[in-house]
Amino acid sequence: MHRAAPFADQSTLWQQLRDFFVLAPMSPPALREALKMGATSSATVLVACLLFGPELGPVALFGSMLAQWEAGRPLVPRILCALIVGAVMTGSMALGVFIAPYRFLIAPVVAAVVVITTTAYYSFLLTRGPGPLHLFYAAAIGSYFGMFPQVAWPSVAITAFSTALTGLLTLMSLIPDRYRPDRQALAAAEDAVATFEAAIAGAEAQDRLRALRHAAYTAVNRGWLTLQSARLGPFGREETAKFAPDLFAVNRRLAHLAAQRNYPGARLGEEPALAVPLRGHPGLGFLFRHGFRRRSVAWFTAWRVGLATAIAGLVAEGVGLGHPYWAILTAALVLHLWIGRIATTVRALRRAAGTVLGLALVAAVAWVDPNPWGVVFLILGCIMTMNILLPRNYALAIAFVTPMALLSIEATGHGGTIGELLGDRLIETFLGVGIAICVTYFTGRHTPRLLVRDQIRRTIDAIHKTMLVIAAGRVLRSDGIKARAALQFELLTTTAILTRATADNPSLAAWHDVEVALIDLGYAVMSACWIADAAHMLPIGKAIFELDHLARSLPDVNTDDDDPAAISSALDRIDRLLKSSGEESHAEDRAP
Repeated sequence: MHRAAPFADQSTLWQQLRDFFVLAPMSPPALREALKMGATSSATVLVACLLFGPELGPVALFGSMLAQWEAGRPLVPRILCALIVGAVMTGSMALGVFIAPYRFLIAPVVAAVVVITTTAYYSFLLTRGPGPLHLFYAAAIGSYFGMFPQVAWPSVAITAFSTALTGLLTLMSLIPDRYRPDRQALAAAEDAVATFEAAIAGAEAQDRLRALRHAAYTAVNRGWLTLQSARLGPFGREETAKFAPDLFAVNRRLAHLAAQRNYPGARLGEEPALAVPLRGHPGLGFLFRHGFRRRSVAWFTAWRVGLATAIAGLVAEGVGLGHPYWAILTAALVLHLWIGRIATTVRALRRAAGTVLGLALVAAVAWVDPNPWGVVFLILGCIMTMNILLPRNYALAIAFVTPMALLSIEATGHGGTIGELLGDRLIETFLGVGIAICVTYFTGRHTPRLLVRDQIRRTIDAIHKTMLVIAAGRVLRSDGIKARAALQFELLTTTAILTRATADNPSLAAWHDVEVALIDLGYAVMSACWIADAAHMLPIGKAIFELDHLARSLPDVNTDDDDPAAISSALDRIDRLLKSSGEESHAEDRAP
């Protein structure tokens, strides 16, 4: 019987268009966070305007977007994030200014920046930020400002200043409560595990239990990532000592729930509370090899965005449009997230509709003709409104992003007449949207299938390696810890890839049974790591043999010979074997 994938997005184009301007619900904590980010960005722009004047000060808008990065992380990762992202944004702006006189370089150089930063973002940032767009946004803008000596290098200096000030302001929010991010991560893990436990007690449907199990493991993993990132600072030991035992207790509770479901009656081992904390983060080498490869989601997303930006830039330059970076950024903003063809189409349409609404607002402002400080306060109002609307409705948020961006450029006095600004923005937005949609539908059509098949093989390999360390009794050794972290990473990645791949290619729904069986087996192996003397209590040797046989029987990823039903059946069989407790199977497993 076919088992529905608990995380698949089955919405149709009509369903998404029906909700085009509907506001999504927003929780009070999310609203407070949006207001905080908006206030931080607004404060940065206001200070810059006071220091550099209302003409150049609005350029700080681009650097102030740093407020959206790592808002829920502890002190040290916030500092590192501010330094790294601020440096990349400033360097990106400087590169754009440098290449501005060489118009033939703009499209290929910006496309290269897009590919590199997008791949790096999706490879290394495990706790997602707002997306990679800020990392390459400044390069495109700099390529425009660079044409005007009066604002070219000052724009780079203002970007450096604004990222530094924004980073400082985000750090100040931790002064009243330095440990708030740690407590929030711990509370989220506790809530997710408690919800999973209640669902088990209530005998809810298997699909619901799988979704809650996934949420619980994700929340616990995020908690470990949060504590691990805090270890680098001067108070790292203190934070570890303060929160790691409680998070370990939550982790052990989740392990007990999983073990009792998978291995009824099994006894958990006495794993020391701090023997393997902070294991949620795979090493940088692992992440580099995972992201910078031909069949990774990071690379697939990056090359499509790079291709769209290169085409948009070349076309805009070729026909002589006044602000070609708008076409570049529109194409990039539509595609910088891999969300499936239908969702991408709707995002593109929302971008276009929001831009049209925004241009109407700009025209109204131009009719009123406010003074420079009036423009500054309109920009500040747009910043706050955009931050509130962005999580609720993309089209309405863009309606305020457009005047925010245009007024910032007009304030410098180098944007051209208001008619030229409105015309260029409209034409180049539709150009970027059209190119993004074409790239979506005419490139990478077979890539989602390759990504799914490749990720399934990677997850099988991670399960196999974890089984080997269980069989060798090395779960608490360094290789065991690495194997567990890699397996957790691959399990989370598998779920995310199949969800998005199915949205891109509905025929991949046939792999949902494989995903369910693979995730069930993977979490069964994860919970086996906690069982006392698992190497002897479980038929681990036979399960390793069967999994190895399955891995060897899989055809090359580039062929179309996989049989999802056969793979699902084999994984189910191995899962049942591992969870079996009969003495006969144990005796066979222990036989020489």
